[in-house]
Amino acid sequence: ARAPPPIRGECAGPAVGGAVGEQRPAVGGAGGERLPFGHLRAEFPGLEGAACWEVARRCSVMVGLHADEATEPIVDAALRLGKPFAVVPCCVFPSRHPHRTTPDGRPVVTTGDLADSLRGKDPARVRRGFLPFTGLNQVVY
Repeated sequence: ARAPPPIRGECAGPAVGGAVGEQRPAVGGAGGERLPFGHLRAEFPGLEGAACWEVARRCSVMVGLHADEATEPIVDAALRLGKPFAVVPCCVFPSRHPHRTTPDGRPVVTTGDLADSLRGKDPARVRRGFLPFTGLNQVVY
């Protein structure tokens, strides 16, 4: 099967160390134990794009918490692959993404605007809500 057209963003979030394209188990906690998920440091598009799509096809959910510029690609990939997702939008980067608009045509300049823009990609499937903590707590899923 052919990979879908490339989208921009990092696959599986930012890495701590490791080479681009290297797939490795995730570790955490005080004892450095293996976590029940892996990490692939790669970017859509790029030489590693096919590896990212393979990981995305096999995953059960796509999540982005403070995912910066990967927020929109997470939503795009999840919608394209029919996967459940949840993102908590944070940084908007309006000067880097002047093409982004809200469903009513306004430029995206706030996190609320970004949430509106993401929901506008597929209003029948994409929802938004708020998580029970202070700070940036709007979730798009």
